[in-house]
Amino acid sequence: MKQIIVCNNKQQLYDVLDFVKKDLDPYKVSKKFQFQLELSIEEIFVNIVNHAYETHDNEKKILINSYIETDPLKIVLEFLDEGTPYNPLKNNDPDISLPLEERTIGGLGIYLAKRNVDSIEYKYKDKKNILTIKKNLE
Repeated sequence: MKQIIVCNNKQQLYDVLDFVKKDLDPYKVSKKFQFQLELSIEEIFVNIVNHAYETHDNEKKILINSYIETDPLKIVLEFLDEGTPYNPLKNNDPDISLPLEERTIGGLGIYLAKRNVDSIEYKYKDKKNILTIKKNLE
């Protein structure tokens, strides 16, 4: 398992994306796969930055674990923070069939994340929010 710890600010997103990209380099994934995974990572990471902590400073940390599982071959990413307990998966998906001006604000990012990975789970354990995504490499 590989791990990165970053500060709770949006500028750290690029460090997270580079971290995951290096983990995937040996697997020669497609551009489509890379785009889908990066979109999911971005939406989840920004959601944590915006909602987990009351302040966006370098004191608050976000930990990301990355590892590869086999059978089937997949990347697993765990996002951990010690912010306010919040399950972003409990909300209903937005109704994207509605015209833009009729949609409620919020929820689209997590919806996009869910649509671009094979599984996504949330749990609160040991005073930590833990959001886990899995995406098949095959």
